[in-house]
Amino acid sequence: MAAPQSAMVVNPPCVGAVVLAAGASSRMGSLKALLPWRGTTLAGYVVGELLRSPVARIVVVTGNGADEVIAAVPHDPRVTFVVNDRWEDGKAGSVTCGVRALDEEFHVLVGAIDQPRPASLLNAGIAAHLDGLADGRIATIVGHEGRRGHPIIFVPEVRHELLAIDERTAGLRAVVVRHGTAVRVADVGDAAALVNLNTPEEYAAAVAADATPALTAVGNAPTPAALPLGLERGDDAPAPRSRRLRG
Repeated sequence: MAAPQSAMVVNPPCVGAVVLAAGASSRMGSLKALLPWRGTTLAGYVVGELLRSPVARIVVVTGNGADEVIAAVPHDPRVTFVVNDRWEDGKAGSVTCGVRALDEEFHVLVGAIDQPRPASLLNAGIAAHLDGLADGRIATIVGHEGRRGHPIIFVPEVRHELLAIDERTAGLRAVVVRHGTAVRVADVGDAAALVNLNTPEEYAAAVAADATPALTAVGNAPTPAALPLGLERGDDAPAPRSRRLRG
């Protein structure tokens, strides 16, 4: 009698996160990554909540103020830093730096340091993406009440497209437009999916609307220009001992 064939082991899909934190924060007037949010900084909160989600790896792409951003991020073996030396050329280059640092088989979640998302939202978005893979989707956009928000999660099959994006040809948006109805929206029932903190006014409104943010700066966080909140400066945070690559 023939020996039974051993069952094929299928590894569950892995998700890696790319956090864009390289920009000049010109509209905010100060480094957004260091602004206070829920008892820490935006950088600390964004990465901290990702660490509470099922992502296998987090790549933080820095550029402007790289050392300060790195010092504000929680230390964890899953966190890696990539420095985009050409951050002034636009966001597309930071995306490609981050994607290149992830394993080829990873689904790619792209978010930004000015888009604070709680772990519950991230968990719901990732679950919706992975549960919906059978429908042939190329990407899942986290949204709320019919509106598209952030982050967006791409399947590994479009990795080559992500690595080829260019600021002159609409960057990441070009990939989304190219695949049309294969890009699905997951309504996670949380208005936080729509939050973008680009200006002092948007930051002030988000702080006012949020029930738990701490209005004390952490990690030497500055007060954004023209925002009269009187935030105090805190002590410098030690830099985490995560791997640091250069893009």
